[in-house]
Amino acid sequence: MQIIALLIVTISLYSCSRTNVALSPKEKIKLLPNSDLISSSSSDDTISELNSFKELDNLWVIGAQNGVYLIDKNTKKTYKYYKFDIKKHHELFDEQDATVKFLSTDIVINKKQDKILIITSNGIVFQIDAKNHEIDWSAKFIHRIETATYSNDGKLIAIGTGYDRVSDSEYYSSLFLIESRTGQYFRHFNETASVKKILFNDKDRNLLVAYDWNNTDSFLWNIDNSDKSISQFSEEDAYLNDIAIISKGQFVTINTKGISLWNTEHQTDKKLIFPRDNWGYERILKNKIADEYILIAYSRILFFDKNIRLIDSIQFPIKFENADYLATDSIICLQNLQNNNHPDENKDDGKEGFYSFNLITKKLSLFIDREKLNKIIKTY
Repeated sequence: MQIIALLIVTISLYSCSRTNVALSPKEKIKLLPNSDLISSSSSDDTISELNSFKELDNLWVIGAQNGVYLIDKNTKKTYKYYKFDIKKHHELFDEQDATVKFLSTDIVINKKQDKILIITSNGIVFQIDAKNHEIDWSAKFIHRIETATYSNDGKLIAIGTGYDRVSDSEYYSSLFLIESRTGQYFRHFNETASVKKILFNDKDRNLLVAYDWNNTDSFLWNIDNSDKSISQFSEEDAYLNDIAIISKGQFVTINTKGISLWNTEHQTDKKLIFPRDNWGYERILKNKIADEYILIAYSRILFFDKNIRLIDSIQFPIKFENADYLATDSIICLQNLQNNNHPDENKDDGKEGFYSFNLITKKLSLFIDREKLNKIIKTY
């Protein structure tokens, strides 16, 4: 713990003293033909590693190391398989993108659920139309995209990257906006620290941004003022895991000390409302069937009321991360941590795949695993 504390202090000192110049990432955003990055394939590829899963009304979207699958939820027939051409990825990327060998994917759905954004760890982003299953556009971005999210009206996409140094004082901006319709660059912000999570707030006027290395705070930005943030919310001695907006003017951060409550109007008004040792995999969700919140905390699910007071908790023998809702508001999809070959010497008994948790019955069950998915994709 002393080492962790020293690291956090070092990061804080470094962050406070930095005077980095944020360069426009526009020159590093290249719209490319789909064939340069991916191909619509009927290959018999086997899924070697599952990364992400989303469920729409009648569609499963599955992100794997080798590509993205669109599967009919009811018939279990594969509509599309977008295969990553790893050889072409190597040709496209320079020496800083060595992560191409360890490609992983994330999936983001807009509020209307008619667009699907696919993000790869090495900087490839493409948008799929959820109705016709075709790719709208594809692009090569700055390497190491960490997170992305749609605005509530679906017109903009906020992108957060790892820090990308050009010189001792110059970095490419790590926070920028693109247009959902075209994938074109729209605006960047004067920020260079690695971004962990982005939330649109106040009718899409503001961005609430949680930072990762080399800055462990959260910031509030106005999308029309890209030069300077509105507020900085300093965690000081804690490391950020997640953030959530809980009401107008209030948000919570999940950090290494527990759960803290913040007021966007008073940036120093921080209250540690639920002390807890968190380790990095914690995710908080709004309970869609009650005015409550749910914290997915490794192998435990904690239930809070609207004021973030603990009301219940359940322990499981399986370790989870990447929680999100299925198409039904009462069911959460949980990714087994074994998906990412987590180097935990205490392996759990869970099967590699995605689990469903019913908020009403509080029952956990295996939803889909890699073995079942590999059988389904053979029907393509």
